Amino acid sequence: MYFLLQLTPTDTFSVGPTVGYRYDDYVDSRFGLQAEKSWSAGMDANWTPLERVSLSAGYVHERISQKQRSRSRAAATDPFTDFDWITEHTDTVDTYNFTASVALIPKVLEWNTSANYAYALGRVETSNPRTPVNGTAAQRETATAKPWPAFEDSLIRIESALKYHFWKVWSVKLGYVFEEFEKHDFRTDTLNPFNPGSNNIFLGNDLKDYTAQIVSLILGYRF
Repeated sequence: MYFLLQLTPTDTFSVGPTVGYRYDDYVDSRFGLQAEKSWSAGMDANWTPLERVSLSAGYVHERISQKQRSRSRAAATDPFTDFDWITEHTDTVDTYNFTASVALIPKVLEWNTSANYAYALGRVETSNPRTPVNGTAAQRETATAKPWPAFEDSLIRIESALKYHFWKVWSVKLGYVFEEFEKHDFRTDTLNPFNPGSNNIFLGNDLKDYTAQIVSLILGYRF
């Protein structure tokens, strides 16, 4: 379900709130994903204070919740139903954006810039529907739910470009982009691609922190 409303109180200003909601219930799933719920809310605003200047900004908050059920097994034939786990995954994402366009010389020279920032926080909360009492002490320890640290990442991207239109269908654009990504995840922060004394190699997708700066020069032709 998605709801969008566009309001234009003046000829130069408009605002649009948005709301989204989704719920899935896997009623026949004994283990694995049991239910998933997500919702989002945000707002975009556009303002043209001058004929040559256009500004826009927006914000969106998104929350995704997933419930899973699993069982700790000491052997493939374990009947210990009190070894069940319930896991609640919750991800929240906040995204901000801003853009500005200025016609320095109408139809000849224009400047555009934008900035985007996103921050995500993930949490995993585990619990036992029943306290493990079967099996050995070591098996019960393994089957007992324990807290997990949260993990987070952020991405910022800033762009700016100057575009010059020459002749009727040709243009040239000079642009600059700054981008920075940071991640903190206890599952992979200290992970090496190998284990000492072992021939095993791990090739999982583990994004690393990075900072990038890009300069571009683009020749354009409009059909």
